[in-house]
Amino acid sequence: MDATFLDHLPRLLTQGRREAQRLASATGGRYRERARRDESVSHEESTARESANPPNRILRGDPLFSLAALLAEARQGELPGIGVASADLHPVHANDTLLARLARWIPRWVLLRHLAPDAAALVRAPREEHAVLQLVLDSVWPAARTVDELPRFVAVGARRLLVADTASALLPQIATPGPWIACAPDAHAVAQLRRAVLGARESVAIDVVGDTPGEWARHNVSTRPVAAMHAALAAFGAVPLRQTSAGRTGSGRRRAGMEVLLGECRIDDARTLVWVDAPDRRTGDATLCRAIMKREIGTTAWDRVVVLGWHFVPTFAQHLALRCDAHVDAYAIPLLPRAGVRGAPLRIDAGGFRHVDGLRVAWIDRRRSQSARDHEWLTVRLEGDARFDDWSVDADHDGEVFRGCWHAVRDGEPGQRSVRLRVPWLAAARRVCVRAIDAHGRVSEVVVVVDERTGAHRALSMAPRAALTQARALC
Repeated sequence: MDATFLDHLPRLLTQGRREAQRLASATGGRYRERARRDESVSHEESTARESANPPNRILRGDPLFSLAALLAEARQGELPGIGVASADLHPVHANDTLLARLARWIPRWVLLRHLAPDAAALVRAPREEHAVLQLVLDSVWPAARTVDELPRFVAVGARRLLVADTASALLPQIATPGPWIACAPDAHAVAQLRRAVLGARESVAIDVVGDTPGEWARHNVSTRPVAAMHAALAAFGAVPLRQTSAGRTGSGRRRAGMEVLLGECRIDDARTLVWVDAPDRRTGDATLCRAIMKREIGTTAWDRVVVLGWHFVPTFAQHLALRCDAHVDAYAIPLLPRAGVRGAPLRIDAGGFRHVDGLRVAWIDRRRSQSARDHEWLTVRLEGDARFDDWSVDADHDGEVFRGCWHAVRDGEPGQRSVRLRVPWLAAARRVCVRAIDAHGRVSEVVVVVDERTGAHRALSMAPRAALTQARALC
């Protein structure tokens, strides 16, 4: 065993225990981690059994915080019992050393020990690392044992908790029969797992759980949101505008109503106002309204306005398309991987700013069925030529959890861009949400309110007509 490794091991154990204890002690407080459901996917025949058999779950984000959220649920009696807890410790990339992996995994193992004390604990790792890992596991998770491969079959009915740093390590495990909870590290991994589950076309229900901007900001920028906003502005190449003394701190900015940072630069010889949102906010239509108003009636006249955001609402592409304003641009702030030390400041990728894009328009029509008056036909078609990994339809969207009644991966054909659904009749306006997911896991939505139509006796044409597009978009 390398002497350098032994020198670092006590520090890693101390830091890992301290971080896990901090998260475990906050599981019942105001700032506890929360697993908020973002999407619910189920077959019609599995909906009736959902209460008796909780659906499988995919948690998005850092597995450490996902485990803390599950621990908070367990202490409130809301989490089903865990029969098997498995972790995959294989390197993520060529330079992923054992020390770097232990720095990530030691606090996770401590939380796993508290979360599933009676579960069968398995750690999959390269064979040459088994002896070293077992030494560490005996200190933080004594019940765990190292294995070359995770078992393909487990006890019937035992719910498995799957934790890994890559989707490729989770995919074989979710294919194993039995209920499971998977902790996926990012949106791309979630998209891969979701596609694999839906592509199997089995009668299985899953819930996709996502993190919130407030929790993300608390872990990544903590008490330095203003510094993070200035870093994003500098990386974009803009100069901050002069501010009052009250706007130099986070609390002063909130009291003064200055929760954004403004800057100025020149793009294509045009004076451009740069608007940077706070890290704990979702950038949406309200931000667009304020930025355009600032551009038009501000003390200084600008030719263009650019909005920089950390998190965007799924319907942002729809809001931007509805405005038809060529003098408004929106970019997502790109982040570089941080150093292995937790608490290190965010690093902005100056060359990675990308336009916020996604599903912009969907054509929707509804007609009452002539043969079955208690049902109606809902026709949905994607506009444009953008390609998506999957798209789905929620015929009665509540504005919170997306419940797709049809999924292109599961119910459609490759390349399908339109669908005709038979849904129960609703004698009122129907709120329809169309969700699209690209290959990188980015989610975009179009929300349309379609009014009741009475001319059901006419033949339905698949070509869009002006009379059928009178739907109002929601903010």
